[in-house]
Amino acid sequence: MQAFRISIQLIGLLAFLLPFQVNAQTHTLSGNFSLPTGAPNAQSNLIFRVYTLTNTSGSGEFSTGPATIATISQGSRSTFYSLNLQNSTSTVPGQSGNYAPFKLGFECLQGCNLDQQTTTQGFWKPTAGVVDLTRAEVFPANSSDLSVNITLGNADFFTGNIRFPEGFTAQGGETITLVITGSSFTNPPVFERQFNAGSGQSVWSFMLGLPRISGVGGWNLSVSCGACDEEILSAIQYPTTATGDPMTLDVSLQRFFVKFQNATDLNLTLLAEEQVNAPSNPVLGALFLLLQEN
Repeated sequence: MQAFRISIQLIGLLAFLLPFQVNAQTHTLSGNFSLPTGAPNAQSNLIFRVYTLTNTSGSGEFSTGPATIATISQGSRSTFYSLNLQNSTSTVPGQSGNYAPFKLGFECLQGCNLDQQTTTQGFWKPTAGVVDLTRAEVFPANSSDLSVNITLGNADFFTGNIRFPEGFTAQGGETITLVITGSSFTNPPVFERQFNAGSGQSVWSFMLGLPRISGVGGWNLSVSCGACDEEILSAIQYPTTATGDPMTLDVSLQRFFVKFQNATDLNLTLLAEEQVNAPSNPVLGALFLLLQEN
């Protein structure tokens, strides 16, 4: 009789826990992660972070979601990735978990270079390939396993260094932001890379392989520095030549970088307060830049 009562208690406990087990279940997002047609096989191990941005609140704002690492081994062209979807668990007994809508992105952590000829960051849209954040596909909330294959695109590459003005070094905590914007009259694509400065730093290297998005004829670059020394200008600054420097605050003088061409070994030196007294006459300024390039 005692054993019977214990069995009844166990059954009751299982019945109580069952809704929580249902709520705690996970579903996976997985697929192939591949190099594009025309790109060489991986010349070294290519390590990517594949991640989701999820809309758990329903407000339209996307925040950091689950992520995983995808490694295309040297000599290979693809790999398989898998991660658990974001589950905002239901509090209603017996109701399964709620899965948030998400955007699917990636960034190269190691191994990518100019010779590899592939995009190093972006978001996935099945009908368009690699795109920027604003064009990213919003995959619906899903309560079952989901398969999404990602194929990297051929890229326009930007490489170089962002520098503090001569005589300046970081104190630590500064944020240097590089923004590359596609030329488009409406909804231009935007790609961004941020650097958190460590104490004593004065140079930050960058390398971005950006997708050749349809309808975009080229790219514009800008740099800004947050929480920097007050003598370093915090305003957005633009390169004026094919090699970057000198920088300018005048957006009308910025250098336009043509699509299907790489811009390598750029030097983007932030302006100091004492440098703002450069020629203010637009004609003289443009003539100065022309002479600098020739």
